Amino acid sequence: MESFSWFKMEPYKFYNDTFELTSSEVGVYTRIIMLIYGTHNKLKDTPSMGNRLNLTEKDLPWSEYKHTLLEGGFIYLDDGFIRNEKCDEVIAGLIKSSKSAQKAAKARWDKQPTDNIEENATALRPNKSPHMQTRQDKTRIDKNRQDKTRAEAREEDAVCVVKDVLEKERLIEATAGCLKIAAEDKTEPIQELMDKGYSFENEILPAIRAAARTKGKGEISTLKYFIPAIQAFRSENNTEPSKPLDVSAIKDDAWHRTVKFYRQWVDMTEEGLHPQDWMKWNTSLGPRPGEKGCKAPKKILEQFKFGEKPE
Repeated sequence: MESFSWFKMEPYKFYNDTFELTSSEVGVYTRIIMLIYGTHNKLKDTPSMGNRLNLTEKDLPWSEYKHTLLEGGFIYLDDGFIRNEKCDEVIAGLIKSSKSAQKAAKARWDKQPTDNIEENATALRPNKSPHMQTRQDKTRIDKNRQDKTRAEAREEDAVCVVKDVLEKERLIEATAGCLKIAAEDKTEPIQELMDKGYSFENEILPAIRAAARTKGKGEISTLKYFIPAIQAFRSENNTEPSKPLDVSAIKDDAWHRTVKFYRQWVDMTEEGLHPQDWMKWNTSLGPRPGEKGCKAPKKILEQFKFGEKPE
């Protein structure tokens, strides 16, 4: 089940309700809310919560923040999970709405004549470009679908309704903050590669993640920067072992971001959750944090509690 991509928020109510908290407490509380939604109300209170909240030596320990939030009624604990009453209500409502929508969609599809399935499915599919579909495109779609069952076609088109939005979110996520905000909507260079047959999942995202690790926040002004990296990734056919990067060119803030995400990936995996693949360690950076020979700065490894494993 995918994480919720958005939820309703009332800014002034949130401001008033949290006015008794300090700015740092509001920051921690906000991150807790994000994690509750992101884990579908399965945020477990573990000793590693401080790392997941990115608390530093300048902050209070998680135990003190937790005490304040519990005392103020902002959160509560339920069998080891951190919960929030408003989140409980919203998540329950979203799940109920999702089930109702699925049921209604199924009812509509069940009423569709079998011989019109191709026409209806094609009509629901959004165009990938601002131009109208050509006759050749429609012929290709119909040919590819002629062997599909009715259920397969229905499922494919339900996914296509949101595919473009999700792809853009994952694309921006892959840049790990190194892309300037003003460039986030200008995805044409990537779309052109996809039109040429490049795989979004297996070529574009991995190449961007690898290239972004050596750049600082907001350092890249256009997605065109990643085109050579994506083309090189394809030319290697993803069969050769990853070549080590020149780690001397990697800045501390890029190391910090990379190690932080890997720490979160490790913690979430240990808790039985399913973190996103882009949080994994890129083997082209060399040994992982905690392994002998890791190239990340020692102070950053220590900050995220990565000690070298004994031989």
